[in-house]
Amino acid sequence: MNRKERLLRLLREELKHVEDKLIEYPHEKNKMKSDDYMAWVRSAESDEERDRRRAEYHGWYSNLSEAEKTELREHFRPELEKLGDHLRVLQGIADLALKGSIHYEGEEYLLGEWVTIADYARLHNLKLNRVTNWIKREVIPAENVKVFPALNNLRLVRNEAYRTGA
Repeated sequence: MNRKERLLRLLREELKHVEDKLIEYPHEKNKMKSDDYMAWVRSAESDEERDRRRAEYHGWYSNLSEAEKTELREHFRPELEKLGDHLRVLQGIADLALKGSIHYEGEEYLLGEWVTIADYARLHNLKLNRVTNWIKREVIPAENVKVFPALNNLRLVRNEAYRTGA
């Protein structure tokens, strides 16, 4: 898998997480519709088809009563606040990916998939001490931490969530 494919996979995973949060509804009627919608949008063959399907879904939403729309908005308010964090992570990954990759001992480490400890803390809204403690206590598994002695002991961490609600 080349660098571009890995970056796209990483961004798609994060976007899928964001999309899943966007379409969780409180009512069974709407929940069933949202489950159908997720499968329907994900099965689109092209970006144009996906956009057309989203536009059709928007039409469905437009036909809801004001009471249903208000209830959906109230249900989504906490989730939408969390989306800002996910979008910030996506932007950070994209910014890091533009920096390229590190080649060391025959391996390629794509920046964005692998980040410095400081970048990990910033991307996941954690304190630097917490991340270093997680490394010491192996909350972050050893295989997900790489140390590069030739690069002034640079440490990279695989960019994924290791603890939820922390």
